[in-house]
Amino acid sequence: MKQTRLRIAPGWYAVAGAICIAALVAGWDWRLKQAPHAGYRPEAAVVTAYCEDFPVFLRRLAETPAYAAVRAEAHRPLKEVELAVRLAAGVRPAPLRLEAWLGGQVLAARGEGRWGVCVRPGLFLRVAHGLNRLLSQESDAGGAFRFSCKDGRPPVYYAWRDGFLIASPWAAYVREAMAGPPHQLDPELSGAPEVLWLAWARPAPGALGIDPAGAVGLSGKVAIGLPEASGALLFSDAWEEPPLLMASAHRPKNLLALAAPLWSAVQSSGYAAPVKMLAGVAAAAWPQDALPAQWAGNVVECAFVLFDIDGGAGLPVPEAALALRRGEVAGEALEAHPLWPLALGAVPYAWGGHAGVIAPFWGEQWSLCLSKKGDFWLAASQEPLMARLLARGASGAPLDADVALLFNWTKAGAVLKELARRGADLGLIARPDHFDAPTPLLSLARALEGLGALRLTGRSHAGHLDFEGHLAVAPGRTQ
Repeated sequence: MKQTRLRIAPGWYAVAGAICIAALVAGWDWRLKQAPHAGYRPEAAVVTAYCEDFPVFLRRLAETPAYAAVRAEAHRPLKEVELAVRLAAGVRPAPLRLEAWLGGQVLAARGEGRWGVCVRPGLFLRVAHGLNRLLSQESDAGGAFRFSCKDGRPPVYYAWRDGFLIASPWAAYVREAMAGPPHQLDPELSGAPEVLWLAWARPAPGALGIDPAGAVGLSGKVAIGLPEASGALLFSDAWEEPPLLMASAHRPKNLLALAAPLWSAVQSSGYAAPVKMLAGVAAAAWPQDALPAQWAGNVVECAFVLFDIDGGAGLPVPEAALALRRGEVAGEALEAHPLWPLALGAVPYAWGGHAGVIAPFWGEQWSLCLSKKGDFWLAASQEPLMARLLARGASGAPLDADVALLFNWTKAGAVLKELARRGADLGLIARPDHFDAPTPLLSLARALEGLGALRLTGRSHAGHLDFEGHLAVAPGRTQ
């Protein structure tokens, strides 16, 4: 019998060889991108961002409803971040391009007015760097290579260290990162590779993890030690009227402990002038020792609630309330309001059978209204607001936490939109040529309206406040 021999066309040998070479290149590229640690940054860095798989973070973040709401108003909501990455790394931060050129791991840091990134590139960028060194001999005196942009943009300085690429618009950043030790991640903070971790050194050291899925999960810790407390919080979800901001804790001093680092951040941001002005007016009316030392001794929960910002009188005036819950005292009626010493020049008043006082402070727009209902005391900045609070109550489902925080993006967008229109009427903000013409401020307001609400709960543990929640969850009862 005649045997036939299987003949392979010469072209198939070329295809098989190409596949083998591609597999070897891909394997080599993958191995080069494997990082033994997080990377390098200057030891003096104040803010640090780290993600083990940054391309996946970007891709999943773009699939969230929150990103879709922002993108509807801002075509490229991360335009400034994209530009910063492109300037530092020379690659547009699309997920596939980042993965191919820079790898998945990204470490970015900022300090002393300078910022930069550290990545673990694969084969392609290393080859491109070698070719660039053949064509250009520019280098900084300190040993950092300089990549000059042809379009007139500032140069980018970079250097290699143990397989990591460090890049920054500042040569000093690169030199400091080259001299510093590897960045150590907090072993208590862990998550999926696509979680982006932000860490800061001041005003209160802490870290925040951002999980790009669904309502955008948040978790982390901050170095705020709260006094020991026990029991559930009842004010966290107790407000029928949608609040703009709500912060609840077991003790008033716990709220102050939370506000201290936030106030430090506001002061360093340059937006503290309006807050300082209001604080100065309040300090002039209420001396520092106006309240006795043990004024909150029997308070087991305190909640500050900002419902709205009223711009009708020209200067924006907050519509806010403070709720204080008394500890259980069998058979005893609720004693005098703890804030009574602040009610200077108060006049008696009653809201539907609930006795109290009103101390005019700035006309009808801003007064100190005090009353009580059940086992809690109330303070409000306006008489109509106190009437609504007493009519609807202020007690919700128990929450097992030491701290609860709510920020209503939806209402913040509506408030910002109204303030923008009011500012345009007063000539403080430029009015567009057409009534419906978009402006950056109105676009931001509409984007916020589609985000829902930020919700966080925290537990005090070993001198830290551990927290978790979501960035853009449906407000629920706050809608």
